[in-house]
Amino acid sequence: MAVIDIKCECGHGFKKNFNKEDEILFCEACGSLVINDLASEVEDKIDRVNEIKAEIAKLEAEKKKLDLDIRIGLEGAPIGIGKKYQVKYSSYVTKRFDNKKFKEEHEELYNKYTYESPGDRITIKEV
Repeated sequence: MAVIDIKCECGHGFKKNFNKEDEILFCEACGSLVINDLASEVEDKIDRVNEIKAEIAKLEAEKKKLDLDIRIGLEGAPIGIGKKYQVKYSSYVTKRFDNKKFKEEHEELYNKYTYESPGDRITIKEV
């Protein structure tokens, strides 16, 4: 059994002990569907998403190591030329804007130039 602490799109919030047997949950205020039972096909897709995430993490780690090996292969030179490739390595400095600090120090200006935009998010966790 899990305790669900959720807010419906209508703004009504509630906590409920949720058993798998309940399968679905409707908002007490507006009647809209809040929790639905996942079909096994959907859970299969979640499994595949998790597999892909693991593959991506593995590939990113491999790329990072290969990039380092290429830098080491340059032996300190900024340019390397081979039969198939030319490689340039350079360091650089970039400037970043500190949103958090700007908001703390200039909240009125921050609010004047920020806006809300709609978005979607899927959060998946094992039960």
